[in-house]
Amino acid sequence: MPSRTPSCPTLAARGHRVTVICSQHKPALPLRESPQGVEIVRVPVRFRSGKGVWMPGLRACVREHAAGADAMVQCLPVSPMEAW
Repeated sequence: MPSRTPSCPTLAARGHRVTVICSQHKPALPLRESPQGVEIVRVPVRFRSGKGVWMPGLRACVREHAAGADAMVQCLPVSPMEAW
């Protein structure tokens, strides 16, 4: 059954400002891009532990983008040092 939750591009097309904060899991990926009106911000990875990654810049990045956010969702494994 298809999801009834609107996708990021759908929300952006409806006029919402959508930002996805994720890991820069491959060094070749750009730190920022905006496909289909969705701003993607990638945080560099310092090291990995299993499926988890340690991104020292994550907290500052989230604080920067959370200031004007109506809602936030975290969907990635992080180290205990980054979880707050």
